[in-house]
Amino acid sequence: MRLRDHELRNRCDVQIVDLYQQPELASRDGIVAAPALVKLGPEPQVIFIGDLSDSARVLAGLGIRSKPSNVRNTKNKEQQSAG
Repeated sequence: MRLRDHELRNRCDVQIVDLYQQPELASRDGIVAAPALVKLGPEPQVIFIGDLSDSARVLAGLGIRSKPSNVRNTKNKEQQSAG
């Protein structure tokens, strides 16, 4: 949920599906285990199965850069080290 609520917010369309209630989606998307994350587009389709807790790894697999946590602090640190 952290990925959906923070990293992917306003960057892509995320739908959470209970495959026990909608098994036809598992069949359609080739899901054989849960939990799973399916990237349908843009091509190629990618399926992540299992532990999705490593946000950086999941984002890299999706081809999405992580949002900077605090850009202002980073700029201040760069200015301090330059001065």
